[in-house]
Amino acid sequence: MEQTIKIPQIIGQFTNGDLEDISPEYATMLSNLRPNNGKLEKTFGFGTLLDGTVGFTPKWIGTYFHRSLNSTNGSGTGYVYLAYSPNLAMFPVSIYEWNGGAWVSIDGPLLTNALGNFYHKNDTNPVIQDNGIIRFLPGNVGKADGSHTSEGIWIGYIDQNFFDGGWNADDDYTAGFYAYPTTINTPLVTSGGLGLALAYHVKNGGSFSPSTAPQTRVFYKYAYVYDGVQISKLSDAFACDIKEDDIVIQEITMAAATHPLRITGLKIYRCDTVDGVYLLIHEISLTRNAPNYSATTDGAYCGRNAIYIPALSTVVWGNPIVPGTYIIRLTNSDGTIKDMTIPQPTPGTTGRDTFYSSSDTGLYDFWDCQWAVKRSIDGGFSWIDPPATGTISGINGAYAGQDVIVFNDPLSVDFNQYVGGVIVLTNPSVAHTKQILAHYVKAMRVAGVFDAVFSDQPFAFIKLSDGLYYYSTDKYYFFDYKLTAGEAHPYPNAVSLNINGRFVQANQGRLFLQDIVLDPGDTDEAHDDWIGYSESGSYDVLNVSNVFHPSDSKGGAGIGLKLSFNSLIAMKPHSYFKIDLVDPADATTWITKESRIERGNIAPFGCIQIGHKFYPLSYDGIYEVDVNMLAASNDTPLVDSRLSEDINDQYLLISDANKALIIAGYDQINNELIYKIGTFTYLAFNTVKKKWRTLVTTTGITCFGYDNNGNLMGHNAVNGKICSLSVRENVSLNLKTKHFRVSFDRPDIVDSVKITYSSINALSVNMYRDGLFGTAIALESLTATTAGEIKTVQVATVTNGTCIRCKLFMIEIVDVSANDDDAIIYSVEPVYRNT
Repeated sequence: MEQTIKIPQIIGQFTNGDLEDISPEYATMLSNLRPNNGKLEKTFGFGTLLDGTVGFTPKWIGTYFHRSLNSTNGSGTGYVYLAYSPNLAMFPVSIYEWNGGAWVSIDGPLLTNALGNFYHKNDTNPVIQDNGIIRFLPGNVGKADGSHTSEGIWIGYIDQNFFDGGWNADDDYTAGFYAYPTTINTPLVTSGGLGLALAYHVKNGGSFSPSTAPQTRVFYKYAYVYDGVQISKLSDAFACDIKEDDIVIQEITMAAATHPLRITGLKIYRCDTVDGVYLLIHEISLTRNAPNYSATTDGAYCGRNAIYIPALSTVVWGNPIVPGTYIIRLTNSDGTIKDMTIPQPTPGTTGRDTFYSSSDTGLYDFWDCQWAVKRSIDGGFSWIDPPATGTISGINGAYAGQDVIVFNDPLSVDFNQYVGGVIVLTNPSVAHTKQILAHYVKAMRVAGVFDAVFSDQPFAFIKLSDGLYYYSTDKYYFFDYKLTAGEAHPYPNAVSLNINGRFVQANQGRLFLQDIVLDPGDTDEAHDDWIGYSESGSYDVLNVSNVFHPSDSKGGAGIGLKLSFNSLIAMKPHSYFKIDLVDPADATTWITKESRIERGNIAPFGCIQIGHKFYPLSYDGIYEVDVNMLAASNDTPLVDSRLSEDINDQYLLISDANKALIIAGYDQINNELIYKIGTFTYLAFNTVKKKWRTLVTTTGITCFGYDNNGNLMGHNAVNGKICSLSVRENVSLNLKTKHFRVSFDRPDIVDSVKITYSSINALSVNMYRDGLFGTAIALESLTATTAGEIKTVQVATVTNGTCIRCKLFMIEIVDVSANDDDAIIYSVEPVYRNT
């Protein structure tokens, strides 16, 4: 009786079991065929994406994205393909870019400056891209070449103006992409280069009140700010001698032409003792676009002989019958009275509120004090009110004295904007610098006293809100009149801010490193199972104190960092650790838990993360892991999550040493994990359908990366070019069904195989039978067709009409010719007869 074996669809490859007992929906070989909604579609391996040899075997390839990239400095609008080698002819590092037709060094097309010499471990080192910046990190090494400290490479776009607009992008330097070390350097207060050449002088005009008279010292330390946020260690102390009511004026030499453009600020800290706690008093922004130093050519008068009384501006002065002497009588809160002689006002005039006296207030304060205008005709023996219409006396509202400046013109209606700032009298013969304590229209009260009078002097303001500094001729001038001290330096006692690591993961504003070297190039303290982390928001600030040690009973080095629902997952050969960052900014709140699942990862570059899940390779299989699995209280999730179960026999045939060398990538278009398990053989796992298939190509991938569309690409060792799954390669195809049982007792006849297909090329059909599964029996071919054709392949005809009898058989459909032509197999239905 004739029997038809119905195979509704082929859904995946299965080899890990009795090939007779598996479901008909599984194939025992599915090479370059992908199940897709009931049909098998041919896939085409890795075709050449970038048709030019790289020139070396890269350890990393990928795409750097930035809005300022284009076909001139990159590979296309908004992106550039990069290839990185840490050990090209034994150091230094080389990075090449694809310019649209060839691979060339990034010096010139991409970089505005030169890459320089970097020395990295000869390994697949971490590369991380974040916030428009790409970093090539040196791996877990201190001195890769034995001589030079191994530093990471920072590449980013810089177009800011520096030094109060005195060093501008595209005027003084070229805006573009720059390469710098990732190292955050500490200011050196005794040398140039990355150091600060410092000088200072003091003037009366501040609020310092030394406890030890008549002179004492105040100490300053400095920290660079990189990239607007990353703070360096504190410099050594710089001492300044001060006296009562002094203002410290520092001269900080920073030459624009040699300035590292990553350094965008300078924080200034102060302490009364050299070894005390230094507190932040000010920050100099090196990227302020314009100076706040607004100068005038004249108009400042000393309050010792200049008086400002706003109320007099509405008085109309009368014409006295007998000329006399005019005074303004000032009375301060202490009862001190000063009669200030002024010229007789012109009769009939009004609008005058500033008066210049031939008298001197001396060293007395008259800020917002009592006043009256008086006149005498007897040489000052008696005083009377002068003829005038309006108010000529008041209980307050007069401004003069030893610490007051009076101006010809009003400064501003906002009386508070200058308070806390500094005024500088710029005439070298006068040269006062004073802290501004108060301001009212044409009068300003300052710290300190004027020991001599002056009149009609040029001046300049520096407002506190704009920063108490200005830049001129390679120097910053900074003013400290005992500025209010703020917070302490975030890591004042840090030994080093440098950690190198083999594995890196960014999470919630911090950079985490595993298998690390502390203080590289100096102490080179190595810990292969420790984790280090950066300061919050500062990927390059890697304090050697920021470390922890996930310990497990079986030990082993760290083998990778992943993420799941914002938890950091640390992998070792036999364990996983989940680190919950309860408060990412506060490491004391973090909770580290070891999963009871006694599996880990052994392939450093074979574990792929997709969303909140990751796919590690263990000694016994490939798993799908997330925080829910790690938190499980029993072993059930372990069994359920071994993804390689269908092909685990093939996986177990790979030696443990070679398992550790497996590399993997993710094909986002088809939701497939691609594992390279041989020179030209790859296994593909569909993360949605949870099924496997095989890729056989002629490309030997050395490392995977992703193109500008997120498609998987790789470096082909065969021709030295970059290939991609999105480009067709000439490949064969092969489908082998399960083993079909037709009889246990005696052989029965296999009549035919009904196949629905379409193929541009002819396909061969073979049959294998019991006892001879290594020998193919060639059946009829499937002729080329572009439509869905149904063809019944007769089995008996291939042996001149002699029937083929067997107990067990398998059908194979194959195209051994390598081509990039389409082929689809819709269905396969073997027919046999029980006799």
